Amino acid sequence: MGSFIFILIVLALALATPATAQFAGDGPEGPDGPFHPPPQPTSFTMPPAASPIPVSNALGRTPPYLTNIQLQAAKTPSVVGIPINGFATFQAKATTTCLGSGKLTNGSYGVALNAHGTGMITDSADPKFCGKCVRIMGPKGNITAKVVDACYGPSCDFVSPLHLEVVEMTNGTSTFSKIANGKISPVSWQYTAC
Repeated sequence: MGSFIFILIVLALALATPATAQFAGDGPEGPDGPFHPPPQPTSFTMPPAASPIPVSNALGRTPPYLTNIQLQAAKTPSVVGIPINGFATFQAKATTTCLGSGKLTNGSYGVALNAHGTGMITDSADPKFCGKCVRIMGPKGNITAKVVDACYGPSCDFVSPLHLEVVEMTNGTSTFSKIANGKISPVSWQYTAC
């Protein structure tokens, strides 16, 4: 019984006293000089954000990069308020996929979305997109336009949801000139309430 108590006392002392191992020839500094623990980080670096996806186009222009959030936003007209950076051109035609041969009301604007990038059906009026509204912000100004058509193939130039075609259908005034100069312009667009 006495040896059992002795073992318990030794164990208690061992646990209560910090262990300091020292080998022959080693001083408190160690064989290679003073020990210096590696520095602890004082700040945290955030990992990089989601990588943008480069988008090419038929005209050789370099459009803005498109994030995965923007890709999903372009395909989901029920989600409003997520800006999508891209380019816009104008489209001069009197009939559209969504309106048939009907006209926009005076003072309203129309837009054709890129069918490839948004998933808009091109051979019939697509209820997911037709009649939805898009806010277009350009270098000269902003407009809200109704989705009346889909653009696709060579007429769309940019195979991405970044590209819009502003439909010229209002009283002989140029809708496109309200947002930008020229034929192709950088814009930002987003779905919005009509």
